[in-house]
Amino acid sequence: MQFFLNIYLILSLLTNNLNAFTPIARDLLSTIKVDDKVYFHGGYNDSSPNITATEFFYLDISAPFNVNDKRTIPWVNLSNITGSPAKHGHTACVGGTKKSSIFFIGNVRDVPPFVAQFDLTRQKWITSTNESTVSLHINRTQCVTSGDGIIYFLNGLTTNNLVNFNTINFTWTFIPVTVENRTMYYCSTTMMPDGVIIFIGGRYVDNNSFVSLEKFTTYNTTSASWGFIIPSGFGPSTCFPEGSVLTNYGHILIFGCGEAFNISVVDTTNNYTWIAPIITNDYIPKNLMSYSLTLIGDYVLMAFGFLYTDIILDRGSQSDSIYILNVSQKNNYTWITSLGQNSTAFPSSTPNTTENTSLVIDVSIGVVGGIFIVIADTSHLYSRISQSNYSLILHPANT
Repeated sequence: MQFFLNIYLILSLLTNNLNAFTPIARDLLSTIKVDDKVYFHGGYNDSSPNITATEFFYLDISAPFNVNDKRTIPWVNLSNITGSPAKHGHTACVGGTKKSSIFFIGNVRDVPPFVAQFDLTRQKWITSTNESTVSLHINRTQCVTSGDGIIYFLNGLTTNNLVNFNTINFTWTFIPVTVENRTMYYCSTTMMPDGVIIFIGGRYVDNNSFVSLEKFTTYNTTSASWGFIIPSGFGPSTCFPEGSVLTNYGHILIFGCGEAFNISVVDTTNNYTWIAPIITNDYIPKNLMSYSLTLIGDYVLMAFGFLYTDIILDRGSQSDSIYILNVSQKNNYTWITSLGQNSTAFPSSTPNTTENTSLVIDVSIGVVGGIFIVIADTSHLYSRISQSNYSLILHPANT
């Protein structure tokens, strides 16, 4: 009896791994890191827009994985939690009491709710954020959070205001952008440790012209005052950014200045100087746009996006790939293959996608091999697998 029970348990482990959640391709999604998880919400897929728009899942960054083998990536699906709103082109920030909630803000289609709150403690969606008193329209805007639970974002496309959303008492305040007479949108938005928000690049609403990079607009959340920063050095002339991150050593990495895959850097510790980083390998597809960016310690996680074949005619396809940029060394970055284990630099070529046929062959080999080992020593094998900290991982079969 124990023999057949152990066979059933081994087959169950293999089946569970085969049925593990793998998110489909998408762009215009929203991501946010909380502790050892990177949460992903929504996005758009041409073939399955209704599926991707409400999908909610996270990447467990406490477990090792390799981006070249998608079956090792520890995705966890939370889409079975009812109440996830359909969104794409939105932004996400942490807020609430004790920073216990994620707030997903905005939508390309202006479909309510404008703000959706996910309570991390109760694992529950909440849509009542007193938004009926405001009229907002944002698209692909970065939000930032202050230490007192206030989320800030530019209310571009409608009014020239900086929105102050208090996530503790759900009140809204609109702060006119007094240093700019024209409404800006699509700006890179960075919260500095001293409470100053820096807006870089973007476009103007009135004629869609680029915002000059000869100066950066700033807002001091402590003194409630607007200002400018004049950067030094030689940087891009215009920027329509995909997003930005602030490294632990004070560099703002802006993705998408000039080209979607370009990385422009401002050193905030040295008079806000533009610097040209050295990237030791060329791996990211040069036609990738509308991806998400998340800082994980000394690494930048770039996920999903849209692979253009014709940017003029808006043709292409969504991507399901993720990439990791090691930014631990100032001015010298490397695209790597893995987190949580010995990292290897990417080769200067496009990654190979694991084919479904390889998975089928591997599962067959794994099942046969597993049963053979069960016959040899079923109790010992199950004990090792059940006590492991990681799920059973299938690797591609050698052909």
